[in-house]
Amino acid sequence: MTSGADLMDPYLLEIPRQAEYLTTARLFAGAIARQYAGDSAVDDVKLAVTEAATALLGAGGDGESITFKVTRSGEGIRFAITCVDISSVTEAEKDPEGTLRGLDLARAVFPSLEVTQPSPTGQTQLTATISFELAIR
Repeated sequence: MTSGADLMDPYLLEIPRQAEYLTTARLFAGAIARQYAGDSAVDDVKLAVTEAATALLGAGGDGESITFKVTRSGEGIRFAITCVDISSVTEAEKDPEGTLRGLDLARAVFPSLEVTQPSPTGQTQLTATISFELAIR
């Protein structure tokens, strides 16, 4: 039985789209990683979330905030990080695959990281599916 490690409802964090708030996102990601995956995953999760959020900060666009939504995905945790409208991102801000630049380090840590554009909102949604076993506490 998991005590405190059941992730039924999503965790949500919304921060202003300003660099000085990235520390809050790192603390949020680290606390979730520590609770559900143990200390060994904390640094990698904090790094990937920070790099992804930094890419969104530098991408231009009209978003005033960055939203972090954490849900359970199979035996892992899924971080969905949402911010900018992709239509306002210039070609110079995209990599050869057409997604945001600056995600190489986050992808090296979590190869499942992907950028998607849901049609209902038109926002770019950066989704990192981080696979690790949930810690049994």
